Amino acid sequence: MSNSVWVTWPALTKLGSLGVIAGLLVIGLEREKLFDNNLFDVENYDKHNANIVCDERSKTARTEDGTCNILENPAEGSVYMRFGRNVDLESVKNEQNEATLLEPNPREVSNTLMARDEFKPATTVNFIAAAWIQFMVHDWVDHGDNDSSNPIEVPLPEGDVLGNGSLSIGRTQVDTTRTPEEAHLPDTYRNINTHWWDGSQLYGSSLEQNNKI
Repeated sequence: MSNSVWVTWPALTKLGSLGVIAGLLVIGLEREKLFDNNLFDVENYDKHNANIVCDERSKTARTEDGTCNILENPAEGSVYMRFGRNVDLESVKNEQNEATLLEPNPREVSNTLMARDEFKPATTVNFIAAAWIQFMVHDWVDHGDNDSSNPIEVPLPEGDVLGNGSLSIGRTQVDTTRTPEEAHLPDTYRNINTHWWDGSQLYGSSLEQNNKI
């Protein structure tokens, strides 16, 4: 793992063209460091890649299902692939522990960090930014409808504006493609969108959806 979640980018551009080149090298090195230390696959790509053929069109144009964006690993980021993790897989198993899942209480965390008792303007962005972020999130990720048959019951803290009792949160859909050989993995979640920044919220993540436009 990297020692810090923050990256201090040196202000190299003030050095002119040489600084730009140096800055690009720094970005490249940081990118490789993140690949090596902060990305962990939970997908069996060999199995999926065996059924994918990248034709000439896919080398220069978006494919409807997100395959062939990376020719060396064509299934990566495509529709129905699992999300990877950005922390060591052993570290995320605690989220499967029901006894500690709600410690600290997420509603209390939300109230403490996000509640507003007065208007606090964002001075560096406007409402367009919020709409754009929402628009892009819909392009990247969708686990499908949450499962409400066994919701997570989040206790409401005393004095909460929602009253007493608990807040029912539907669980993310279970990954039904897991095999017994993958029992050592933490919980995995499939994405019904393509993972790429590819306009799938407009064009869809399948040929059928694309052809309806």
